[in-house]
Amino acid sequence: LMRKFSLVCETWDLTGQPELKVLNLPGRRFEVGDSVYVFADNDERDDDDDVWIAAIVTAADTTEACPQLGEAATELTFTGQGALFTLDSVGIGGPVRSYGQYTFLATNFSGATYMGRREGPLGFVIPVVGPIRSTNGLTFEYRDALGTTTATPADVRQVVVTVRTGEGVMNSLNQVVQDSLITWVYTRN
Repeated sequence: LMRKFSLVCETWDLTGQPELKVLNLPGRRFEVGDSVYVFADNDERDDDDDVWIAAIVTAADTTEACPQLGEAATELTFTGQGALFTLDSVGIGGPVRSYGQYTFLATNFSGATYMGRREGPLGFVIPVVGPIRSTNGLTFEYRDALGTTTATPADVRQVVVTVRTGEGVMNSLNQVVQDSLITWVYTRN
């Protein structure tokens, strides 16, 4: 999931120890250890060579300023990752996005089933929606490019997520509520 966003306002030494300055936009600032995607336009006249460079922030100095108008900025360093970047690949105005890997699953909380979220492979599970039905309260259907259900991870292009409220869920008027939510998530692969 994408977590943070900014725009590049200065670059230097991209093929040595890559460093970028990014605007301090509203929201959380980039930090050491953040996994990021940096947009590389490469040849501006060619759309076929654009890529997102996956890198990890090794230093973040939040006391900087962008040279254009003096706005507050964060200087990001990517020590040891020069091979990912090419000279002139990242330009002023290019987007930078941080991301985190999450697992969504059914979990038990205070004796009821909830949809939970775990950050990383070993993180704690945090309940985020519920209570949901103990059976089929949270389902994931994986589909390929043609919309056919698939069990092959490399073929997944769409995930259909269904969440169903638990039995005995009451609203503020003490009435039983039953509902479901279905959403489609399209992958970027």
